[in-house]
Amino acid sequence: MRRLESFDPLQLTKYGLQQLRESVAGHLTEHENIQSDAANVLIVPSLIVSADLIHNALTGSRANFLCEKAAFVKMVTNIHSFRKTMFGLPMDENGIKLDALAQQLAMHPYAVLHIDPADQVPTGIASGDERLRLIMELVKKYRIPVIEVGHLRDVWNEKPYPPSLKSRQGGENVIYTGSFIRSYPLDMRVSWVVAEQRVIEHLTDADIQMDLRVGLFQQLVADEIFRRGEYHEVMAAIRDFVRKRRILSLQMCEHYLHDCATWEPRHCLFHFWIRLKGMNTRVLFERKRFDTFAPGYFFDGADSEHVLLCPPSLEKSTLEKAIKQIRAFAGTG
Repeated sequence: MRRLESFDPLQLTKYGLQQLRESVAGHLTEHENIQSDAANVLIVPSLIVSADLIHNALTGSRANFLCEKAAFVKMVTNIHSFRKTMFGLPMDENGIKLDALAQQLAMHPYAVLHIDPADQVPTGIASGDERLRLIMELVKKYRIPVIEVGHLRDVWNEKPYPPSLKSRQGGENVIYTGSFIRSYPLDMRVSWVVAEQRVIEHLTDADIQMDLRVGLFQQLVADEIFRRGEYHEVMAAIRDFVRKRRILSLQMCEHYLHDCATWEPRHCLFHFWIRLKGMNTRVLFERKRFDTFAPGYFFDGADSEHVLLCPPSLEKSTLEKAIKQIRAFAGTG
């Protein structure tokens, strides 16, 4: 309350709360080696909004977009309304396949690459350091802009993620997006876009036209969390929760789904990308809808085998119910 009483209205700029922009820039510089200041930060309501905003801003200068074959961005973007194409790139256990990316860039040198290298949605794949290094070499060779999603870096359990593309040499071509929305227990619709200042100005113009704003109170809370040094304390608790939920979910999957589905445990953390044996999920989902898991074709229009389950986003009782539903769902095929 005292902070609200002493709030300076001039702090609330068209780019977002100035103090929060400073806090985000400081956090990324210190902990992610992303050299930035407040002028490089735009505050937006959510990752979905940031994806839409960036795509809208880039459609005029770029012909097509590249992303992972199965990707969350396909579900939320309206890129097709601009008569642009989003090409899906195949992946292996280390991320986007280099030969496929190189081939597409040779065919479409004016493309934009959208990449989710940290616990990729929906597959859960975390791109390896060497793969990211080689992807960055292609980015520099073709001088293409990149949209990098980094919102789950702070909840990964195994080990620190490899350095982001934004933090590497040539990172000035990378537009980096982060968020509180998936990595904090509060329902805070606060996300950020980090890019070169000229890009931020361009995105801000589009932001104003789309009338997208983040509530002042949520921005103040987010800034207070950063300034009090509480962000990493909470992340430690979240990581522990995600780790325990992962173990429980793998046990439940083995108990209920061992004979009707497959999954890759090392890629199961926040996202469980479950393949149902011999099932056509497209046909089955036409018969019934579920709130606790999603069909694979939401993320890849050609997919008819997978469902996506996100255990950390479900209560324990709901999680078991969801896995039982997947079992029953598979049994109807």
